[in-house]
Amino acid sequence: MQSYTTLVLEQGMLGVISAIIPAIAYWFTNLNISPSKRVKLISPFLVIVTSFVIVAIISSYTTLANYEPYWWTYQLTLLVAVTAVIFSVKLHNGNKFIHISHVFTLFSASYLWLVGGMALSHDWL
Repeated sequence: MQSYTTLVLEQGMLGVISAIIPAIAYWFTNLNISPSKRVKLISPFLVIVTSFVIVAIISSYTTLANYEPYWWTYQLTLLVAVTAVIFSVKLHNGNKFIHISHVFTLFSASYLWLVGGMALSHDWL
């Protein structure tokens, strides 16, 4: 793995960890449903982390002159992840208090949006 990719992954670790919190909560509070539905419950986490890892890898090959198509694609995937929160909430049948954990999902999406944008453009403020 290239050193720039490693740097980007290290910078985004806070966002990845904060996305894991609601995924674990939803996974273990819905043991009565099938594993495929539980995967749908944690789909915001899966989309956020997968798209960030892809951006970390791609960012090694982008420059300030050519990063925009990747940036717009990354923003679209994060929008899909935030939209998936709605489906996750609707699919959950247990205690409704757990929905508060999606605050971590929203924090993760916004934090990784910032880190991913800086990584793609190579503009670290």
